[in-house]
Amino acid sequence: MSRCAAVTGLLSPPPHAPLARPIADALDYPDLAQQAREGLIRPFVEDFECTCGMPQRRLHPVSGSSDVWQDHRMLRLTDFIIDCPDAMKLAAFYSEVTGLPVKDGSNEHWAGIQLGDIELAFTPVEDYRPPQWPGSEHPKQFHLDFEVDDIEAEQRRVLALGATLHRDITDPDGYGFRVYTDPTGHPFCLCRNKGVTWTEQGPVWPQRDQ
Repeated sequence: MSRCAAVTGLLSPPPHAPLARPIADALDYPDLAQQAREGLIRPFVEDFECTCGMPQRRLHPVSGSSDVWQDHRMLRLTDFIIDCPDAMKLAAFYSEVTGLPVKDGSNEHWAGIQLGDIELAFTPVEDYRPPQWPGSEHPKQFHLDFEVDDIEAEQRRVLALGATLHRDITDPDGYGFRVYTDPTGHPFCLCRNKGVTWTEQGPVWPQRDQ
């Protein structure tokens, strides 16, 4: 896309500029591209029409860690999973507590309650030992699921933040999940499910066959 001399350079983002994924490497801003790779900025691009009538593209450098979560990052918390001896029984309990129904399709292997965009889920484990709060001998059990659009890129990011990879359950096409622990040992997963598409609002899940 050509650039008009009148708009060449970096401009301040307008109040309602559309956000896009950072693509500084694809533009003619080598210094900003390097800063983006180092995580110092989170740039986004805006396509618009110049007063001369020609289509233009400009890049906005968004700096500072406080802005990282304002660029519609392609990662969303989707599930909060609790270990238990009986998934359906515990789901029924929390259904009563919250006043929300147990999701259709729940079974003895996985039961869930939809809480807005996040599913509270329950899964059985063998030799379950209940937590004895506030003691630490049998601590609380849970893990978090994050849906991602690029598992390799997000893995690099979480490892750099101090996470540890424990298990890779992805297929040759990159679908599946990987299990990590955070710096204090709590488990979480990065998941990439086949059929999920991404919008500015987050992931869109495919319709299940009825």
